[in-house]
Amino acid sequence: MIWAIQNVARYRAETDAVTALDVDNEWFSLHQWRFDDAFRLCADGDITVQGRNYPVTLCYSQNFPFSPPSVIPQVEEQWSSHQYIGGELCLEYRSDNWVQSITGANMLESAHRLLLGEAYVPATEARGVVSDQHAVTLGQKLRYKKTRFFYTTAFEDALHTLPRLAKAKFTDIGGKSEWRVYLNELLDGETSLWKDPSIPEVLSANSFTFSGSLVRLDQDIKICVEDITSFLDQVAPELLQRSVEKLTSLELVLVCTPSSKRLFRLMHEKNSVFEFGSVPPTPGTRLAENFINLATKKVAVIGCGSVGTKVATMLARSGVGHFVLVDDDIFAPENVVRNDLDWRSVGDHKVDALKHRIDLVNAKATVDVRRQKLGGQEAGSTADGTLSALGGCDLIIDTSANGKAFNYASSVAVSKDKPVIWAEVFGGGFGGLIARSRPKLDPEPQLARAQILQWCADQGVNTPTAPKDYSIQNGETVFVADDADISVIAAHLARYGIDLLLERSPSIFPCSAYFIGLAPQWLFSQPFDVYPIELHTPAASAEKPPVAAHEDQQAFSTLLALLENKK
Repeated sequence: MIWAIQNVARYRAETDAVTALDVDNEWFSLHQWRFDDAFRLCADGDITVQGRNYPVTLCYSQNFPFSPPSVIPQVEEQWSSHQYIGGELCLEYRSDNWVQSITGANMLESAHRLLLGEAYVPATEARGVVSDQHAVTLGQKLRYKKTRFFYTTAFEDALHTLPRLAKAKFTDIGGKSEWRVYLNELLDGETSLWKDPSIPEVLSANSFTFSGSLVRLDQDIKICVEDITSFLDQVAPELLQRSVEKLTSLELVLVCTPSSKRLFRLMHEKNSVFEFGSVPPTPGTRLAENFINLATKKVAVIGCGSVGTKVATMLARSGVGHFVLVDDDIFAPENVVRNDLDWRSVGDHKVDALKHRIDLVNAKATVDVRRQKLGGQEAGSTADGTLSALGGCDLIIDTSANGKAFNYASSVAVSKDKPVIWAEVFGGGFGGLIARSRPKLDPEPQLARAQILQWCADQGVNTPTAPKDYSIQNGETVFVADDADISVIAAHLARYGIDLLLERSPSIFPCSAYFIGLAPQWLFSQPFDVYPIELHTPAASAEKPPVAAHEDQQAFSTLLALLENKK
């Protein structure tokens, strides 16, 4: 219901106050009260400043008096530097400082103070300046701007080393309905001068590329955009000396001054210049300082299903620089509901799709893909190559929920003194398991798994199953683990991995295995029930008696003979 009908007393007070402005002040004239098409109460009138009339509409919101009315120009003009896109004036009273005692008349008075404060001052031959009391966010500035140019910290850092004028390639990743453009490369003829190292190369693979120029100026200037000739004559007269054919092929010009980076599009058919909205990089880092060490680490992920893709992506975001991905499976439409991948990867090998995902998250990461089933029917040489790759990693992660794959991972970990972590999500998503095996600190992976099974037996329960589709059936009801369930377990496993890769001592995880509950089932009485499990490293067995020297020599001689035969 319209607020004025619900609160007639307030309606009368508002109309009386605005009418009083008209009677008591020469600077305001009230023309009419009306309802607009959205049934908002409006008052049309003129604010007069230095002989100039500013036609305005005072528009009350539907939620008045709990939110402020607006003062909006009746013409499409930029009256003030304190004006939102769309025309509304940014006044002293706004949503962030509004109280119900403020009236529409107060809003009109504020608008008059603003326009008077910014009016032309003959003594200084300039407009007045009104201090900014309201910080407009970048998102608010670009709300209605579908053409945007973003640049990176890497570009800002390199700018002072770049030439004053250079040929440029720009890439648009926005698609048909919007432009989101970045500087891809700078060239001297066909020779590359600079390429942004922080932007994934895969990003430009299927995107549109535009030709243009970089112009670097040593001082800030007011740029005229009335027509192409005036624009180029001001920022880069050298470009005007091009032939007509070359000039008309120039689409984008990036003008960089000490305080701004602005991208312009030259629309030759209209002889006009259009400016993009600029999206600068945000300062500061989003990761702890010691995470920089993760760039040198290599991680193997065995099983690139719903858990594996999430863990790998989290580690890539954390800065891990090298990956080995092992999986033979194809990404199917049914996988979308629980995977970090999406429909763009359907029909692809999961390892290739995950590599693409990592490339987009961490441009500097290297990814070795192995399209094979570890522990499956594979050629011996193929399996050996993959096991060798696993042995060169700093951490092995098994998210396959496959016993054979786990045994292979275990064998590499033991022989190469590598840590292993693994996870299972229980059918129905009521919980999961994360576990680790660190050389010399925890039992070997297979012994660790046996201790976890024994712990369950000691509690008088069976270990929950982790079926491939994460579902269980109870009579006619099927319970399915959803994306949130799997994400919880994957996040805990990723934190396990980061803790190991950062070589924290002591570890932030006092135990090497945890049952994590997400619903009241099995041993869990409620969500977030956690059972830590202490894994005990078996006592070292007595050393075997030393082998006699002559036996060593005999074996060595046999090996030499085999090598001689090889020659």
